[in-house]
Amino acid sequence: MSQKEVLRGIMSNILKLFCEGKSWASYKPFSPAKLTIVISGSADGTNRPWRVKNGTEMCVFNCGVDIFYVTISRDKGTIIALGDKFLARKLIKLQVVRTMIKKIVSS
Repeated sequence: MSQKEVLRGIMSNILKLFCEGKSWASYKPFSPAKLTIVISGSADGTNRPWRVKNGTEMCVFNCGVDIFYVTISRDKGTIIALGDKFLARKLIKLQVVRTMIKKIVSS
């Protein structure tokens, strides 16, 4: 089994975990070797960033529209989502303004 097949299998399992019990609207194919975050968008009006490494949800952005497309900038600083509400298209831009980095301090 090649590394690509292993990574594809891992991503398939993570995406299934994301979709379990949720209305899935959109996903963006990406290279798991290069990215550490995947963004999901859903008909429940939410965008969710997930850690690729362990499949954990980082937070929830309530956008208030049915999301059908999401993408993230290369620098991971901007999330763009397209949604639909009452037959009107909406463009949502979410700017990452702060990240938390865990630092280990030795005494």
